[in-house]
Amino acid sequence: MKRVKYLENNRPIIYIIATPIGNLTEINQRMIETLNKVSIILCEDTRVTTKIINHLQLKNKHLISYHRHNEYHKLKETIELVKEHHEVALVSDAGYPLLSDPGLFLVHEAIINDINIVVINGSNALIPALINSGMPSIPFTFIGFIPEKKNEAIKYLKTFDNYHHTLIMYESIYNLNKTLNHILEVFGNVDVSISREITKLNEEHIYGNVNELLNADLQLKGELVICINNTQTINQEDIINDELILAMVNELIDNNSSRKDAIKIVSKKLGIEKNYVYDLVHR
Repeated sequence: MKRVKYLENNRPIIYIIATPIGNLTEINQRMIETLNKVSIILCEDTRVTTKIINHLQLKNKHLISYHRHNEYHKLKETIELVKEHHEVALVSDAGYPLLSDPGLFLVHEAIINDINIVVINGSNALIPALINSGMPSIPFTFIGFIPEKKNEAIKYLKTFDNYHHTLIMYESIYNLNKTLNHILEVFGNVDVSISREITKLNEEHIYGNVNELLNADLQLKGELVICINNTQTINQEDIINDELILAMVNELIDNNSSRKDAIKIVSKKLGIEKNYVYDLVHR
């Protein structure tokens, strides 16, 4: 077992930095400070990272290409690089490294080699898409990109068929219709939301069941996040909480209902015991 408090030792550090997913104003102060103090930055695409470095007007940064096609082969030399320079940053093109982006091998090897991992929080596409979907957020399962080939994609999706969760995936606009058909085959005509260009000027969220979206002949641009409502139905008791009950009672009272009538109306509407609402209001 290992317990690591990175501020209490002198171990080398790899900073895992979440970069903006479109809107550069989401760059936070901690990200700026971290990129400013490291001299070496491992990048999914050096051209993309160069834009951020130039935007922040940072100088003397050595950018090293580190992507899914070379990350395993460069693993040993990268670990040695971290040990030599003590502090190194890893960034992907957008959002968090490791979430359908490179970095897993590096983090795993770093733990083995007593190198600290420090995550610098920032932008992420899947959480805003989930919140915008209106689907249950607990539990949810992130399934990343699905395989390109149909048989492999269907097989992969079927592994989540019994997960009565909201499922979240990343997808390219070029595969959208194909993916929607896969979803229809595996999960049926479920409700789906498609989010694109999150944090950008043309941010858009589209809602409907699979057939509606297929028939809409969507012409979209940008990267997509797809949320799939595989929860069957949202049980009312799952979304009822004390704050909602009190809010409904207070709204009725504000609209000239008596407290007694408001309690009665809310208990009937939500299908819960009147005494529970009464006790909650009179706490």
